[in-house]
Amino acid sequence: MVNYFKKYDEREFYSIIKKFGTDFVLEYLRQNYNYKAKESLNLKFSLLQHKGEKIMDIRAIQKKIIEKLESSNYDDLKSDEFFYLSGQTIKYLLSKSKAGKKDADMLEPFLRAKTVKKLKDEIKFTFFKYKHELGLNQTKFNNALALITAYDKEETIDSDSLLVGILSQNLFYMKKEEN
Repeated sequence: MVNYFKKYDEREFYSIIKKFGTDFVLEYLRQNYNYKAKESLNLKFSLLQHKGEKIMDIRAIQKKIIEKLESSNYDDLKSDEFFYLSGQTIKYLLSKSKAGKKDADMLEPFLRAKTVKKLKDEIKFTFFKYKHELGLNQTKFNNALALITAYDKEETIDSDSLLVGILSQNLFYMKKEEN
């Protein structure tokens, strides 16, 4: 980091941003500072975009996911779409909890998952835990769970896409747009 300040060598700066940017977001989530977590993730994405890296287009992914869920389109999900949808589903399932104190500790099993299989297992476990709160005719949610279950690629977790899904407005609570 010294080279950044003395010689303006930005390689070290961006390696620090990549390495620790997500850790700041997770720390704010663990302390129940959702707004600060969103700001930290936005800062990380802004700095990486300034460097020239391609950052996920959240609105485009959200629009694609909504179209898939409303039309029962079971086409294969891309990696970032899967993690975004998983984050949305996690947040929706945890919102069904009747716990008096809902805090970020509820997110911990999902944030600790290292593989897709472990993440899917945690989502299934949470689904069975709160299934009594879910309606049978919730088409969006049922399609989302089907897409998550059908995803079969083995890879490590893209924590940025998962965090975007957790922190962004939940698509299960959005009203269907009229043309």
